[in-house]
Amino acid sequence: MGKTKLAYLSLKNISEGCFSDEYAINVENYWGETTSGFFEKQHVKEGMLEVKVVEEKGNMVSIIVPGRFIEGNEEAGMGNFITVNRKTIIP
Repeated sequence: MGKTKLAYLSLKNISEGCFSDEYAINVENYWGETTSGFFEKQHVKEGMLEVKVVEEKGNMVSIIVPGRFIEGNEEAGMGNFITVNRKTIIP
């Protein structure tokens, strides 16, 4: 993997997680599918999740998130990698 750069991902939905130090979030991938996961509050600021951009191609941006998604399929985003639309990324 090459260099990564810090950015923020606009979130579809945020709610309290199972534990006091986390949020449950929903994210929409490039293809319009939704996946969710639990992420530490320290990585969520003003409705955005801190992420690392690993690749950009046209309107597609591949990112690594600071945690793991718990549902979805391989394309929707599972684990800590997801491809999203460029319009949801704030540099």
